Amino acid sequence: MNFQQRLANEIKAAPADAAFPVALQDYALIRHQLRQCP
Repeated sequence: MNFQQRLANEIKAAPADAAFPVALQDYALIRHQLRQCP
């Protein structure tokens, strides 16, 4: 299982009011956007 699959499983298993899944998704989005920069 790769990192993204493990992360998705953690997010799915988190309680509805947990803040860390949102923070992880934001972090992943920022990293993805930074990789697109020249």
